[in-house]
Amino acid sequence: MLERRSPAILAAIVAAMLAMSAVALVRLGPGAPIAMHFGLDGEPTWRAPAAIGLLVLPLGVVLIAIVGRRPSRGLSPAANAAILVLVALALLGGHAVVVLSALGVELDPVRIGSALSGSVLIGVVAARRWSGGGAGVGVDAALALAGVALLGFAAST
Repeated sequence: MLERRSPAILAAIVAAMLAMSAVALVRLGPGAPIAMHFGLDGEPTWRAPAAIGLLVLPLGVVLIAIVGRRPSRGLSPAANAAILVLVALALLGGHAVVVLSALGVELDPVRIGSALSGSVLIGVVAARRWSGGGAGVGVDAALALAGVALLGFAAST
């Protein structure tokens, strides 16, 4: 079940984020300014030194994993695990945007952020709606629905 696998999944997500950060840090240097937030026009609205900025989102996933261990009232453990994984995956996507942007890759952070946010929203709503279901079928459906939403976005770009 997902609730048993979610700690390993979250650890793998953090490891991937730290690996991306390490590559970027070696290429950019610790003091290089990197964009941390983007406005609606896709332009950076604030920057941080690479040594700090490349750790913000990985540490955010660690914090979410610690704080979110216990399900909220009325939420099944499987649904809680699905929501944690969805949010962590969205932060992984956001971190990829920060790293790739810092490395000079041209991308559209507004569209990517919108797709990630929309996919998480769909998945969270579905997981909460279906969390009363039996053996986790509802949670699997919620993750699949969020994945389909993200794939739909990817196919349209």
